[in-house]
Amino acid sequence: MKRIRGQSKFFKKIHLGKMYLLVNFFLYFLVIVDSVYSQHSAEFKIDESEQLFNLVTKIKGYRIVNQNGKTTQVVSIGSGFFFEFDFGLNKKMTCLVTNKHVVENCDFGDFELNSMNNDGSPNYGDILKIRLKNYKKLWLYHPSEDLAILPITPLLNLIAQNYKRKVYLRKLIESYIPNEQKLNELTAIEDVFMIGYPKGFSDSINNIPILRRGTTATPVFINYNKKPQFLLDISIYAGSSGSPILIYNPISYVDKKTNSTMFGKRFYFLGIAVESREYEAKGTAISKNGSQIIETRTWLPFGIAIGIKSSELLIMKKYIESRTTDSYIELYKSSLN
Repeated sequence: MKRIRGQSKFFKKIHLGKMYLLVNFFLYFLVIVDSVYSQHSAEFKIDESEQLFNLVTKIKGYRIVNQNGKTTQVVSIGSGFFFEFDFGLNKKMTCLVTNKHVVENCDFGDFELNSMNNDGSPNYGDILKIRLKNYKKLWLYHPSEDLAILPITPLLNLIAQNYKRKVYLRKLIESYIPNEQKLNELTAIEDVFMIGYPKGFSDSINNIPILRRGTTATPVFINYNKKPQFLLDISIYAGSSGSPILIYNPISYVDKKTNSTMFGKRFYFLGIAVESREYEAKGTAISKNGSQIIETRTWLPFGIAIGIKSSELLIMKKYIESRTTDSYIELYKSSLN
């Protein structure tokens, strides 16, 4: 009996030792995960998932058209998001990004921003509408891709001065864009999120966009049709143009090399939604007596979206640098309506 008791104490010590090592390893793992993700969570200080909704705003562009002696307004609705370019030496520029076809040839346009509470949180429902003239002079265009950017740091400064209100917005930054190495670490099928305004739909009272969820339909580390693009299996409609496409794994993700689950957070800015794929559906309208009346045709979406790779935005840095802040301040002073 004494020998058995001794063995029991001995094995208890072993089990306690293993448990101690396991607890310490788990705590060490959490510290490592937190330090690795800290650079990505810098912009999401309150609640990460809620901040995603504050990355995006609805963009409306208005084009004046004269038809048969009458002047009408043609409205273009799309999605835009905020992105910060870093030029070093503490020089940064926040820009509004969307597709070129959303704002091209528009005479003026507007977008809306939520104000900020004193504690730094968004004041949902207190909306500041920004209307800008001189649209054609303000927007900068990508040389080959369907992208447009609007430098708004000078505008935000003018809003603070003129309206005496602080606006609340979150912005994507350059470090969220995966480089070639990071892209090759992604699996061929990744869960993605797209945030925007399909058919212009949103929570208009609180100024909150719509989040859609899907998967990559082609491997993002391969250029679709030799273009800096990839496909998505996600519902997309007119108005979604310019929506950011994100990977957001708050708890875990699959490691490509080991095909195992990695516990930790992961956040990437993959691209910008630009268009959807549709198919032509044909039919025939038939009367009650069975006679054919007319052939009908319509185009229907089948849930495939095209995304432009986020790295294409970095090409735009040289265009921003060529425009001085002072010149934009003067443009905005004359553009604010």
